[in-house]
Amino acid sequence: MNPEMVTIKVGMEKQPFPIHKELLVYQSKHFRAAFEGGFKEAEDKIVTLTDVHEDDFRMFFHWLYK
Repeated sequence: MNPEMVTIKVGMEKQPFPIHKELLVYQSKHFRAAFEGGFKEAEDKIVTLTDVHEDDFRMFFHWLYK
């Protein structure tokens, strides 16, 4: 079984962070709505967060996988 991956693009440079969808939507109502709702992000499997600093998201990313 190959788990579904989504991508979060972060910061002005839109640094991509590939993340396991199941893990992300389990921990975040925001991402659950984006990826499991009727939004474009659910189809594209990409969310862009230009107002989030890359280092801040990287800390979240590491927390998510710990």
